[in-house]
Amino acid sequence: MPLSYWDEAFRTAIYLANRLPTHLLARKFPLEVLFRVKPNYSVTRTFGCACYPNSRPYNAHKLDFRSTQRTFLGYSLNHKGFKCLASNGHVYISRDVIFDEHLFPFAHLSVS
Repeated sequence: MPLSYWDEAFRTAIYLANRLPTHLLARKFPLEVLFRVKPNYSVTRTFGCACYPNSRPYNAHKLDFRSTQRTFLGYSLNHKGFKCLASNGHVYISRDVIFDEHLFPFAHLSVS
């Protein structure tokens, strides 16, 4: 992962840490203490994995591809969705995403 996206990795780590039990709160979750709701673990995904979000809202033409491979960057704080990085550098937010958690597009990135 390029250095410019490490802040997204840090935000994702904080997002997950707030959803894990801690001994400081008697094995309770920080979200449970603050908002009285249990965290939902079904939405957690592996940071940096390949993802395929629904691209229909962003397509200029109706015959464009419905989805292309992107990289999972984390969770949106303002929307109920996932941040997906396109190869051109744009970050898209989508709720309708298919994940391939065994494929990592930046796994073979050379260090310069």
